[in-house]
Amino acid sequence: MIPQSSEIVNDQYFSSLNSQIEGCSSCAELQTLATQAIQSLIAQQTAIATQQALLAPMVALISPPTDLSSLITWVGNFITQVLTPQLVPATNYVAQSAALTSQIASTTSAISSAASKFSSCSISIP
Repeated sequence: MIPQSSEIVNDQYFSSLNSQIEGCSSCAELQTLATQAIQSLIAQQTAIATQQALLAPMVALISPPTDLSSLITWVGNFITQVLTPQLVPATNYVAQSAALTSQIASTTSAISSAASKFSSCSISIP
């Protein structure tokens, strides 16, 4: 079972699954299919709710106010509720890039070390 995250509901998948359920030949098979179907539905429902929660702060900012005091609050909310969360990956990518560079060096070293165990072994590292 692969959760469908932000994709639309795959009606064909569930139609096929319902056909399999109707054609079950044992209680154990029915239990397996029932578990698979319900887990998939719950995963999709959870994914939709997660996306709705992520979008809620932006939805709240759809109609900017017209008075200056409320507009200042609106801009502050826009920065903290929309821009700031969107920039979180930027800081994560810096750390991930450093970790990946370290892993590349470590893996390259391990490949070279392993290659030295074999005579006439030349490994091309792209």
